[in-house]
Formats: sequence, C-alpha cells, structure tokens
Amino acid sequence: MNIAFLLLPKQDVAYVFESFTVRQALEKMKYHGYQSIPMLNKEGKYVGTISEGDLLWAILDWQREGTVDLEKRSLADVPLRTQHEAVSVYDDVQTVLDRSVDQNFISVKDDAGFFIGIIRRKDIIEFLTKQVDTKQPNVS
Repeated sequence: MNIAFLLLPKQDVAYVFESFTVRQALEKMKYHGYQSIPMLNKEGKYVGTISEGDLLWAILDWQREGTVDLEKRSLADVPLRTQHEAVSVYDDVQTVLDRSVDQNFISVKDDAGFFIGIIRRKDIIEFLTKQVDTKQPNVS
C-alpha cells in the first residue's frame, strides 16, 4: 500500500533551511510549538530533522568556546545528534510504521531527494484505528 494518502504536503508543513540562523529556527519552532522541524538545503532537498536538543547542545558548546551569536550562526553549524532518514513516497506503510516508533513525524522525499512533506504519527494512529474499527465485529 502506498503511503501518499498519509502525506501532509510541503505547503502545509513548517520547515527551515540550513542557511537559516539559529535564532530564526528557534523563533519558527516556538511559533509553531514544535520540538523538531525538517531542515532543507537551498535546493529544497531534505538534509535532516533538527531538534530543540540539537540547538541547545550547540549553543552550550558555542558558549564554552565564547562564540555564541544566534543571529550569525547558521543551522549548517549545528550537529544533528540523531539522523532521521526521510522515506520515499513509494515506500510501504510498514516502513513508515517502523520509523514512527521513534519519531513524531517522518519526512518524505521524491525520487530526486526533494522534500515533499511529512507523515505525522497522529495521522498513522488515526489510520490504524479506522482499520481496526472496520474489521471489528459489532459486539452488541
């Protein structure tokens, strides 16, 4: 079964570019209430998911070095502590299920590696709940 029906398209997803400053990313994450957000390169290809933890650890390291300037440091300077690989739009539901155990959302890319959206864990759970409900005999 194709996963495209679970896709929240790119135009409906908040994301950042690796050229953004740390401050821009933090402001965007705060505005949307996100703990992590997809990060793209200037061509629009998925490069990873950046989290609050990634940003906080980087800020702590920069503070120790005496080089904290959130308006000058770009996201490209922030090491990603966890690598969240994007799935292909052609991957199956099981691949998405496996990834959703550890991630609130799974980034989706096309054949050329361009970011096309996300699949949220919430949407996966709702889909599975409907599947179970339609297969349950009516016990009245």
